[in-house]
Amino acid sequence: KLPDTSVIQLPVSKAETAPKENLVVMITNSDVLVQDVKVASVADILNSKEPMVAALAEELKYRASISPMAANAQGFVERDVTILSDKNISYNVLRKIMATCSDNDYSRISFGVIKGGSQS
Repeated sequence: KLPDTSVIQLPVSKAETAPKENLVVMITNSDVLVQDVKVASVADILNSKEPMVAALAEELKYRASISPMAANAQGFVERDVTILSDKNISYNVLRKIMATCSDNDYSRISFGVIKGGSQS
């Protein structure tokens, strides 16, 4: 089940595939949450020169430790994560969130969107 998204405006997509139930990282205009637990503020991420978000990395490591997963055929662990981000969030913030997820074995990243949009 996805968390309450009334605090963010998701972008619209024409995609037909429904999301799987994954770990959810939500980016509101002010905070970054993992499964509804605040781990960082958007302002701190914007002001940081670091390429990743340390508090998010710590939470992802904890989440991975409580849900062990076998490695793929190449020997890499690839966990699923869904990012729900307000459509107005800076790409700089989104890039740091994605890099942090990927660096912590959550490399299969999906984005939550609102189904719709014009068919062209």
